[in-house]
Amino acid sequence: MSHIGDVYPSGLLPIKTGNIRTKSLAEIYRNSPVFQNLRNPDNYKGKCGVCEFRYVCGGSRSRTYAITGDYMEYTFQKHCENRKRT
Repeated sequence: MSHIGDVYPSGLLPIKTGNIRTKSLAEIYRNSPVFQNLRNPDNYKGKCGVCEFRYVCGGSRSRTYAITGDYMEYTFQKHCENRKRT
């Protein structure tokens, strides 16, 4: 959350989801399309969207956004391959 009340999913994912001066934090969390997408791993794209670990892992949505500009897209992440080997 910013100093003026803007709400973001994390400090590393700079997508404004609302402002607590106009809506409650609960309302923003429940109704923001960004938060709704982040809560539903079935919406993930690419390899993340079909990965058997998507419900427990979630990938790094902020890293994906930084690389692709789309927080729901897939971006190779080293920990993915390490998890699948065990």
